[in-house]
Amino acid sequence: MRNPITKYALFNSIAAAAYIALVAFIMSNIERIVPPNIDDSSPRSILPAITFLTLFVISAAVMALTIFGRPIIWYLDGKKTEAVKLALYTVGFLAILGIIFFICLILRAQAGLT
Repeated sequence: MRNPITKYALFNSIAAAAYIALVAFIMSNIERIVPPNIDDSSPRSILPAITFLTLFVISAAVMALTIFGRPIIWYLDGKKTEAVKLALYTVGFLAILGIIFFICLILRAQAGLT
């Protein structure tokens, strides 16, 4: 890959997938990290909802910067064609990664490893 746009796009998509994996790992293991409240007689706390929404907003910002940060800078610097290509290639690579993850999920389910 000698094309810098392709390199940036691949790196951005891998970085986005890594961040997604990290957030998914945390969400999948949250009960190990923070034990659930055993006492159901206490009033429900709003803190879990605040925490989740904060993570959601941070994730949206991280993904926006990862996918569109450099393209926006390039676009504002007058490199409009390169900026659009980079954004599209990044989303394309991320879609390919998503398809690979989906295929792995299907194969795991078929093998009975769910």
